[in-house]
Amino acid sequence: MGLAVAVIGAGISGLACANNLRQQGFDIKVFEKSRGVGGRIATRRADLYGFDHGAQYFTVRSDPFHHFIEPLIKEGLVAEWSGRLATFEYGVFEEIPNQPTRYVGVPTMNTIAKYLAKDLPVLTNTHITKVAKNGSQWILFEESGHKFEGFDILVLAIPPFQASLLIDDFATDLATKISKVKMLPCWALMLAYENRLKVPFDGLFVNQSKISWVARNSSKPERSGECWVVHASASWSEKELEKPKDIVYEQLMEVFNLILASSHIPLQTPLFSQTHRWRYAIPSEVLPDSSLFDESLNIGLCGDWCAGPRVEGAYLSGVALSNHIAAKSARNGISV
Repeated sequence: MGLAVAVIGAGISGLACANNLRQQGFDIKVFEKSRGVGGRIATRRADLYGFDHGAQYFTVRSDPFHHFIEPLIKEGLVAEWSGRLATFEYGVFEEIPNQPTRYVGVPTMNTIAKYLAKDLPVLTNTHITKVAKNGSQWILFEESGHKFEGFDILVLAIPPFQASLLIDDFATDLATKISKVKMLPCWALMLAYENRLKVPFDGLFVNQSKISWVARNSSKPERSGECWVVHASASWSEKELEKPKDIVYEQLMEVFNLILASSHIPLQTPLFSQTHRWRYAIPSEVLPDSSLFDESLNIGLCGDWCAGPRVEGAYLSGVALSNHIAAKSARNGISV
């Protein structure tokens, strides 16, 4: 059995790190406080509807990410989203020409995360609230008091504020470094309609508004119904972070209806609506490091707040950390 690695966080970054280490012989265990994997690569199921209420799509810019995504495309787990995209500002729509290829998971965004997690031992609904060291090994404590022991290496693939709460007492240099990263929130609104909204776009970047993004979720491959996702702007979400969901719904719905009215279509009452708050959605700025690793403590951190605020950035950060861990083990002559 190889070196034991505990990975806290089953988003794309944590799963990429864990999967790459598993392939190199490390003994992996992943801990996730939510009921499923993927983090913000998420799809919400409600009644007969489905909504990609987190990351909306992703692009492929680097060779390593291309090598990861290409087999998923061949297997039908990833497909191109060819929806019509436009911008909206001061009541004017403008189509976006020369768009980069945008991809989505099929049939849901978190298909990508499930693919990464398929061969990994992942403990969901497991909220780690404290970590400690016993000699050279790490101990993890769940909020219920249950503990997990015997880990040689600890990986934190969670938002920097949450990571700092776990490591501030002993990894002060790392804690200081990640304290510079601020994650901005995002309120998401999910809507389903009986009839198709006849608007001249499937995805809309909205400027100078409470809303920053609107998407016809059902325009993506293998989605059904007339389902829409609305994302509030980061600045508005931060200002209204603690507002009740019903008030957030009313304010975002008012702006969304104004956008629809600009298309001169009859307004409809949604058959279904739901709001969701992403408390840590978008890094306001990213660290120049692709990942962070303290070799004296054997603790690493990764996420889209390191390598870039995109799905690709999260993946590359996780892989970078796994390569660092493997290289350190090889330098020290440790067999995994």
